[in-house]
Amino acid sequence: MKKISKILSGVLLVITFVMVLFLVATKAQGEAPEIFGFQVLRISSPSMTPVLNEGDIILSKRVKDVRTIEIGDIITYEGTVGSYADKKITHEVIVAPYESDGKYYLQTWGVNNGYVDAVISEDQVMGIMVCELPAVAALYDFFRTPWGLVVTLGFLGIFFVNELMNLIKLMREKDDEEEESASDKSEDASSENAESSESEVTVDGEEGVEDFSIPPLDED
Repeated sequence: MKKISKILSGVLLVITFVMVLFLVATKAQGEAPEIFGFQVLRISSPSMTPVLNEGDIILSKRVKDVRTIEIGDIITYEGTVGSYADKKITHEVIVAPYESDGKYYLQTWGVNNGYVDAVISEDQVMGIMVCELPAVAALYDFFRTPWGLVVTLGFLGIFFVNELMNLIKLMREKDDEEEESASDKSEDASSENAESSESEVTVDGEEGVEDFSIPPLDED
C-alpha cells in the first residue's frame, strides 16, 4: 500500500507541474492549451468575486451541446463587444440557452459587476467550469517568483535524475537476471554432460573385464 500511495503521490505531483507549465505556456503564447477538451484557465479580474477570486485557477471542459448548460453554471466565452472584445470571459449563466432563428443564445453576468452581460451565441461558448484548482494556483503563484522558479527547476532536476537512476537500476537488475539464468543453464548442461560421461565409463569398464579375462589353460 505504501508503494502504491507513493506512486499516486508522484503522479499527482507530476500532473500539477504539467498544469503549471501549461499556464506558463498560456501566458507566453496568449492562448489556453487544450488537452482532450479540457483547459486550465486563470481568473484575471475580480468580476466573479466572491465566487471566483482574481488569481484563481479553474479547469474548464469544452461544451459539445450548449443546451446542456443551466442557470448557475459558470462558463467561459469569447467576448465580441465593448471592453469584452477579443477576451475570454468567465461568468455565471443567468439566462439558460434558448433558440432563435435556428441558433441558441444565452446570457451571463459577473456577480461582482452589478450588471448583465450582452447576449452571447452558442458559437462564442468555449467551455464550462468543472472545478477550481487551488493547489495549482498556489504553485503557479510561487512559480512566478524568482525563488519559486529556482526551487521548481531544482525539484524537477532531482525528480528526473532520480527516475533516470531507477531506470538504470532496473536495466542492471535485468542484465543480472539474464546472466544468472544463462549461468544456471550452463551449470545444468555441465551436470548433464558429467552424468553422461560417468555412465559411459561404467559401461566401458564392464566390457573391459569381459574382453581381457584370461581363459583357463588346457592340461595335456
